[in-house]
Amino acid sequence: LQAASKFGGTLYQLFDQEPQYRKFPLFSSRGSDCFVRQVDIQNGRIVGQYRLSLLHGLDFHAKDSSLRIATCTDPHLAKAICVCDGNVCNDVESLNNHKFVLHPGACNCCWLL
Repeated sequence: LQAASKFGGTLYQLFDQEPQYRKFPLFSSRGSDCFVRQVDIQNGRIVGQYRLSLLHGLDFHAKDSSLRIATCTDPHLAKAICVCDGNVCNDVESLNNHKFVLHPGACNCCWLL
């Protein structure tokens, strides 16, 4: 069954763009990915598919400031999962010099969209 729209896989897009963010470069973390399907209950069609990856495969480069992935401090209580992108919430000045920012999901979720 085909989904009308697909989201996720951000971890692998990041690895393709910047391979140094792979925490375990000799291992594939694709086997632990989780796929969530959104179904229209009125007609039974799959309208969305979400690929979730575990954050444990991501190297945040905490010791190398040029590669460090910042963590957003804003509470994202309406989001169940983490998102990693280049967007800064509420113009937090300290995050502006980072290429990537992790926006944690509620309850310290370990899944990344």
